[in-house]
Amino acid sequence: TLSTVLWTAPASGSSTADRPPSVDQTTASPRTKAYQVTAWWMHGGEELTTRFTTLATEFGAFLTNGDGEVEESAVKPYCDRINTLAADTTAYFRIPETQAQSEWQQYLTHLTQSGHDCDTAVHGHDGDHLVSSLQQLATAATHIKDATQRITDLGTAGGLDKLPGK
Repeated sequence: TLSTVLWTAPASGSSTADRPPSVDQTTASPRTKAYQVTAWWMHGGEELTTRFTTLATEFGAFLTNGDGEVEESAVKPYCDRINTLAADTTAYFRIPETQAQSEWQQYLTHLTQSGHDCDTAVHGHDGDHLVSSLQQLATAATHIKDATQRITDLGTAGGLDKLPGK
């Protein structure tokens, strides 16, 4: 606030009563929370979510149409995309809301494990790890859906309309 900016330290021996009142910054209003999570969404969260959805859909279709063999040249590009998305997601800033961030973190954990399982499948020609990779993506999808829903709910509560799914 302006009073905080203009405030100067009291002279030695002055009481704390001379100081401006502190502002409680621990609880943001619903509108402020809405702006925060919407900014997170609009400045990269939406793009990361779209990349995940596209990748998971394509990888699932690829595996469904496969013949059960783990061919490195065919599978490795998917593993690389999963790992790149996990790295990009890790590098992106946290969702500024605890519940949504918790879901996002769980999404990231499963996405990272999916990439690891995919790499293991490719290097060991191991179909079980390939199935595990897809299962990890399915679990990740549940968490990303929950994070996105939380962002939508916060935006709606704050009166905003540029939200996931709108």
